[in-house]
Amino acid sequence: MNNNIIYEISKYVDTSILIPNKKIYECINSKEIRCRRIEMNKNVLKKKMELRQSLFILKFKNILRDRKDVIDFNKIHNIICKVINDKPKNHQNFSVKISRNLSSIGKELNFLLKKVILNAQLKFKR
Repeated sequence: MNNNIIYEISKYVDTSILIPNKKIYECINSKEIRCRRIEMNKNVLKKKMELRQSLFILKFKNILRDRKDVIDFNKIHNIICKVINDKPKNHQNFSVKISRNLSSIGKELNFLLKKVILNAQLKFKR
């Protein structure tokens, strides 16, 4: 395939999981495509923040009644603003990757722990 075609395909693929073509996989995980996805997510968040009702309107309509609601609203607003405005420096990838072996070991340990707990509970009931 042509490199331009591969680049255009990789723009619109969401995940890099289970992609048979090595060139497309490498292109999806390239720095340009990751930056493009981050910019698209920022634009979506900005649009949603612009359409979101203000704190005053929510209080006026009596949707926010408690002080806890206002604190939660402010916390969420601050987190979203940080995501939109702040660009982390020297940070190559924004997602945490865990190896398959490590995750399978974690699932197996979780299963064994639940099994031990259930056995202990059944022994106490008898």
